[in-house]
Amino acid sequence: MKTLFISEDLWNLIEDEYEEPESAIVLASWSDAKKKEFKENKKKDAKALFFIQQGGSEKVISIKLRTLWKEFDNLLMKQVKDAGIPSNAVEALGSTPSSPSSSSCSSPSSSNSPSSPDSLPRKM
Repeated sequence: MKTLFISEDLWNLIEDEYEEPESAIVLASWSDAKKKEFKENKKKDAKALFFIQQGGSEKVISIKLRTLWKEFDNLLMKQVKDAGIPSNAVEALGSTPSSPSSSSCSSPSSSNSPSSPDSLPRKM
């Protein structure tokens, strides 16, 4: 995670806390530059928390992976439809049981489950 935070310019915020106003009155007394810095730090803090939450849950990763596979399948089907390829040829591709190999993730269990990139026809 440290590498991610460094690449997103968030590591300094994590190592060193930023100053927060004790009240709205204190915030109102700050200069515009200090208010802007506070707002940016608060935004970076939320971004860091978002990355922590995203990286910390295998369920989130599993759901995201299934969503990406579904989007991939939809794009493939649209390209096939636009290219005029017969539907039985596409069904043959979709019948190959394959998905990203992971113990916590599986491909969606529907008749339209997407094919892995390795099983797709390649253009020469």
